[in-house]
Amino acid sequence: MDEQVISRKQADRLYDEVLFSNLTVMGVSILVFIVLYDHVQPYSLLLFSWSFTICVLSSIRLIVLFLYKKHNDILGFTPKKWIIVYTVLSGCVGIVWGLASTFYVLIDNVQINTLFYILISTVIAAAVPVLSASFATFLAYTLPQLVLLTSMSIYQIETTLADKLVYILMFGFIAYYLLMFSMARRANQNLIKSFKLQESNQDLLDQLNDEMLKREELIKERTKALQLSNEKLKASQAHMLKLSRAVESSPNSILIMDEKGTIEYVNKKCEQLSGYSATEMIGQRLESYKSNKMVSAFFDEIWLQVSSDGQWSGEIENRRKDGSFYWVKLYLAAVYDDKQQISHYVAIYEDITESRKLAKKLSFQATHDDLTGLINRTEFERRLSMLVNDAQRVGS
Repeated sequence: MDEQVISRKQADRLYDEVLFSNLTVMGVSILVFIVLYDHVQPYSLLLFSWSFTICVLSSIRLIVLFLYKKHNDILGFTPKKWIIVYTVLSGCVGIVWGLASTFYVLIDNVQINTLFYILISTVIAAAVPVLSASFATFLAYTLPQLVLLTSMSIYQIETTLADKLVYILMFGFIAYYLLMFSMARRANQNLIKSFKLQESNQDLLDQLNDEMLKREELIKERTKALQLSNEKLKASQAHMLKLSRAVESSPNSILIMDEKGTIEYVNKKCEQLSGYSATEMIGQRLESYKSNKMVSAFFDEIWLQVSSDGQWSGEIENRRKDGSFYWVKLYLAAVYDDKQQISHYVAIYEDITESRKLAKKLSFQATHDDLTGLINRTEFERRLSMLVNDAQRVGS
């Protein structure tokens, strides 16, 4: 984890506690002044100066808090510099608190002395949760108090007949400080670990958010692609439906066969023309419905030509389901896939039965008399001319 990030979190934690802790320090210093004022009459000005200094330093720390919160970008201090500033100020406050032990010597009163130990112990205990974000700040604030109060106690022991309670208070205070020292150290280590864990969790959360954003973008892209594909599919389906309806509504019979020539589809017109249902015709071959006059070899030639040329057209005679015959004009074409291989065949039947009957009738009427049914003069002369020509060729 980046040291700069840890420093920033430490600074934030320190300055989050500044307002309440400094107001408390100012309040306690004023309270001490009020309580001790009657006991240090010769030194009341010194007591006032001590309390006033505490309030001034605490006010400066409040000003630093304001600058950190509101004008950090203007000053351009790094988090580490802000911690150093607060540590120096805390050290000054700690020294002034420690100097209060001077009154411990000036006031030869066991109860007041005990009160001093309790007061300093309380101040140190209060500093554990407040200053645990920066262990150096905790030391700067509490060590001067330990050193000065212990020094004054030793001085009192060396220069006066100190009460046994002084020894108990001094060693008890040292033991108490070591306990607070250990607690502050552990709190600082736990806090640093929590900072690292928070940052690690934040990194994971950022990665998760980035991944979610990527997934969302991917989902949007996939959704958009799916919508486009769906639109194309709908358009294709509409187009296929249009073609299907066109094929179904065609006036000609239409058959679709696979690459082997097996029927896969017939339209309604084909069913009507042949008399067979689609179910009956599917799975059969085109030549399955030829008349007896159409030989199988003829269809073999048709398939051979379609395979080579891709198409064939001509007239064939088929047999209906009821046994009757009909003539159709067959258009047979091959359908190729992407690899240019035949995948299907399409056959279109145009019913020419009636047109063939009409043509035959017109041909008969053109060569025969309507009343007698015999050949007319024109046809007689044509045939006679043909016989004469044949006779001349034979004679020659």
